[in-house]
Amino acid sequence: MKYEIVELEEKIVEGIEMRTTNEGGKSVQEIGRLWQQFFSDGMYEKIPNKVNGKTIGLYTDYEGDYTKPYSFMVGSQVGARCTAP
Repeated sequence: MKYEIVELEEKIVEGIEMRTTNEGGKSVQEIGRLWQQFFSDGMYEKIPNKVNGKTIGLYTDYEGDYTKPYSFMVGSQVGARCTAP
């Protein structure tokens, strides 16, 4: 597989976030539940100022390699930070 490093402009993403780990398959279950919560609770529709109709799954804040805890967020890119519930 060929990889490419790409620099992107800063983006603001609003949504819901959780901490998880890949240990014991924990992340598969938790991330699935977070996606389900995001859509079943109508959170996508509640986010104002979306720049497009896309939904983002964002993996970030790793404490080390893929075996260590990290944050996962489901949300949408917005034009400005909001205070949506």
